[in-house]
Amino acid sequence: MADYSRALYSALHRRPDVHLRVLTASHALDDPYLLPAPDWTARSLGWAAAAMRAERPDLIHVQYPMLGSSRSFLDRWLALLARARFRIPVVSTLHEHLTRWWEPSHLLARLSSAIVVVRPDFAERIARTRLTRGLASRIHLVPGASSIPRSSLDAAGRAALRRELGVPDGARLLAYFGWLLPNKQPHLLFELADPERDFVVILGGEYPGHASYRERVQGLAAAPAWHERSRVLGFVERELAADLLAAADLVVLPIEDGGGTWNSSVAAALNQGTPVIAFDSDAARSDPEGLLLRVRDREEMRGRIAAGGWSRGSPRGGSWDEVAAEHVRLYRDAAGARPAS
Repeated sequence: MADYSRALYSALHRRPDVHLRVLTASHALDDPYLLPAPDWTARSLGWAAAAMRAERPDLIHVQYPMLGSSRSFLDRWLALLARARFRIPVVSTLHEHLTRWWEPSHLLARLSSAIVVVRPDFAERIARTRLTRGLASRIHLVPGASSIPRSSLDAAGRAALRRELGVPDGARLLAYFGWLLPNKQPHLLFELADPERDFVVILGGEYPGHASYRERVQGLAAAPAWHERSRVLGFVERELAADLLAAADLVVLPIEDGGGTWNSSVAAALNQGTPVIAFDSDAARSDPEGLLLRVRDREEMRGRIAAGGWSRGSPRGGSWDEVAAEHVRLYRDAAGARPAS
């Protein structure tokens, strides 16, 4: 979500009609529109109230990932402070599905004049629950864009980059792009791919506190079967990441809870026109251009990788300036209406 938020707020900051301040827990960044909180606990509510009095915002927009936020305090209570004390309208973005009425995200949704969602099936899934009363009309699907630029390499450039990586002629280049985390499961590439046919490149950095998992992935890459058929590159510059994703034959994302167009790694690959394979419980959902291959489980993924037959397509994805423009439309509607009750 950090890449999504930074890309969106950078695009908003470029607009002359938006005056932006971003409340964040990070003190390490020097962007002029950041407003670092002392911490992300109840102790910062007084600080947040003072910031609202000083800034006098037209609205508050809360980005809420759900996963990993159950112990976070300030993000979910900021909306209540804005509504109850200052009567400031709230817009929220829910990056995961809303499933239980007692989740903090449900309170945030109820407090929001507009609810931005990034998952195409959000409205469909919430309609199966009892959580929709009063919310359906506030839900707006606004897909994100890739935070990785589109590669400018042509076929010859992609071939040259493959040779530079050490990919043998005729080998299939399989790539992973994302954090090295157990739930992202990049280690599965060494199980699902064939060292006789494939070359694996891992584009991913160590997540804080997970050094042992990074070591596990590196150990698999150094195994006899793979030490000449793989590279673990860590995170690289955005332009090189774009070129590497464009040079791949297939991007493999065996993320436990599935991957779709809302996922930044999927978006980055589709932005290059490179096919992606990912888990999805509804693997029958169609993809008009066939670039996003959905499979239900590990064995189906293994079979689709073994079968091959993938081909590049047209690059897919809009721009963050377009995403920002849609947000501004929602902001104007929310700021011009009374806060939802």
